[in-house]
Amino acid sequence: MANDAFARTFRVQATDAQYATSMMSTPMMQLLMTRDDWAFAITGTTLVCVCKQPFRTVDDVRSRVAQLQRFVELIPSSVRQQRAVAMPTLPGGSMLDPDDPASAQRFHAMLAAMTPEQREQFRREFRRER
Repeated sequence: MANDAFARTFRVQATDAQYATSMMSTPMMQLLMTRDDWAFAITGTTLVCVCKQPFRTVDDVRSRVAQLQRFVELIPSSVRQQRAVAMPTLPGGSMLDPDDPASAQRFHAMLAAMTPEQREQFRREFRRER
C-alpha cells in the first residue's frame, strides 16, 4: 500500500491483488484510519464490518452506520462495475433476491424444472456474466 501509516495499521488480504489495490484509494485509507478497531470482509456483494468496541449509545450506532455508508460510497465505481453480479431473471420476470425466501424458492423451482443440460448451460452463462 502507498500509505505507510495505513500499511502499519491494517493488513489487506485478497485472492485478487488488483481488486484490493483498486479498493484502497487514498480517501478509503483515510477513512479506515479513523478507527483502529474494525475489520472488513467483502465477498461477492456482501460487506461485513466487525468492530471491537461495543455500541454504548444510539449515537454510537448512528456514527458507525454513517462510517460504513461512507465506506461503501468510497468503493470506486470501476470496482463496483467490475464486481457487479447480475442476478438471474426468474419466471414471471422478477430478479432473484437471495435475501427473500420466496424468491429463493422460485429460483430453486426454476432450477429443478430444468434438464441437466439446461442447468449446466445456465451455470456457464451465469459464470461468464460475472
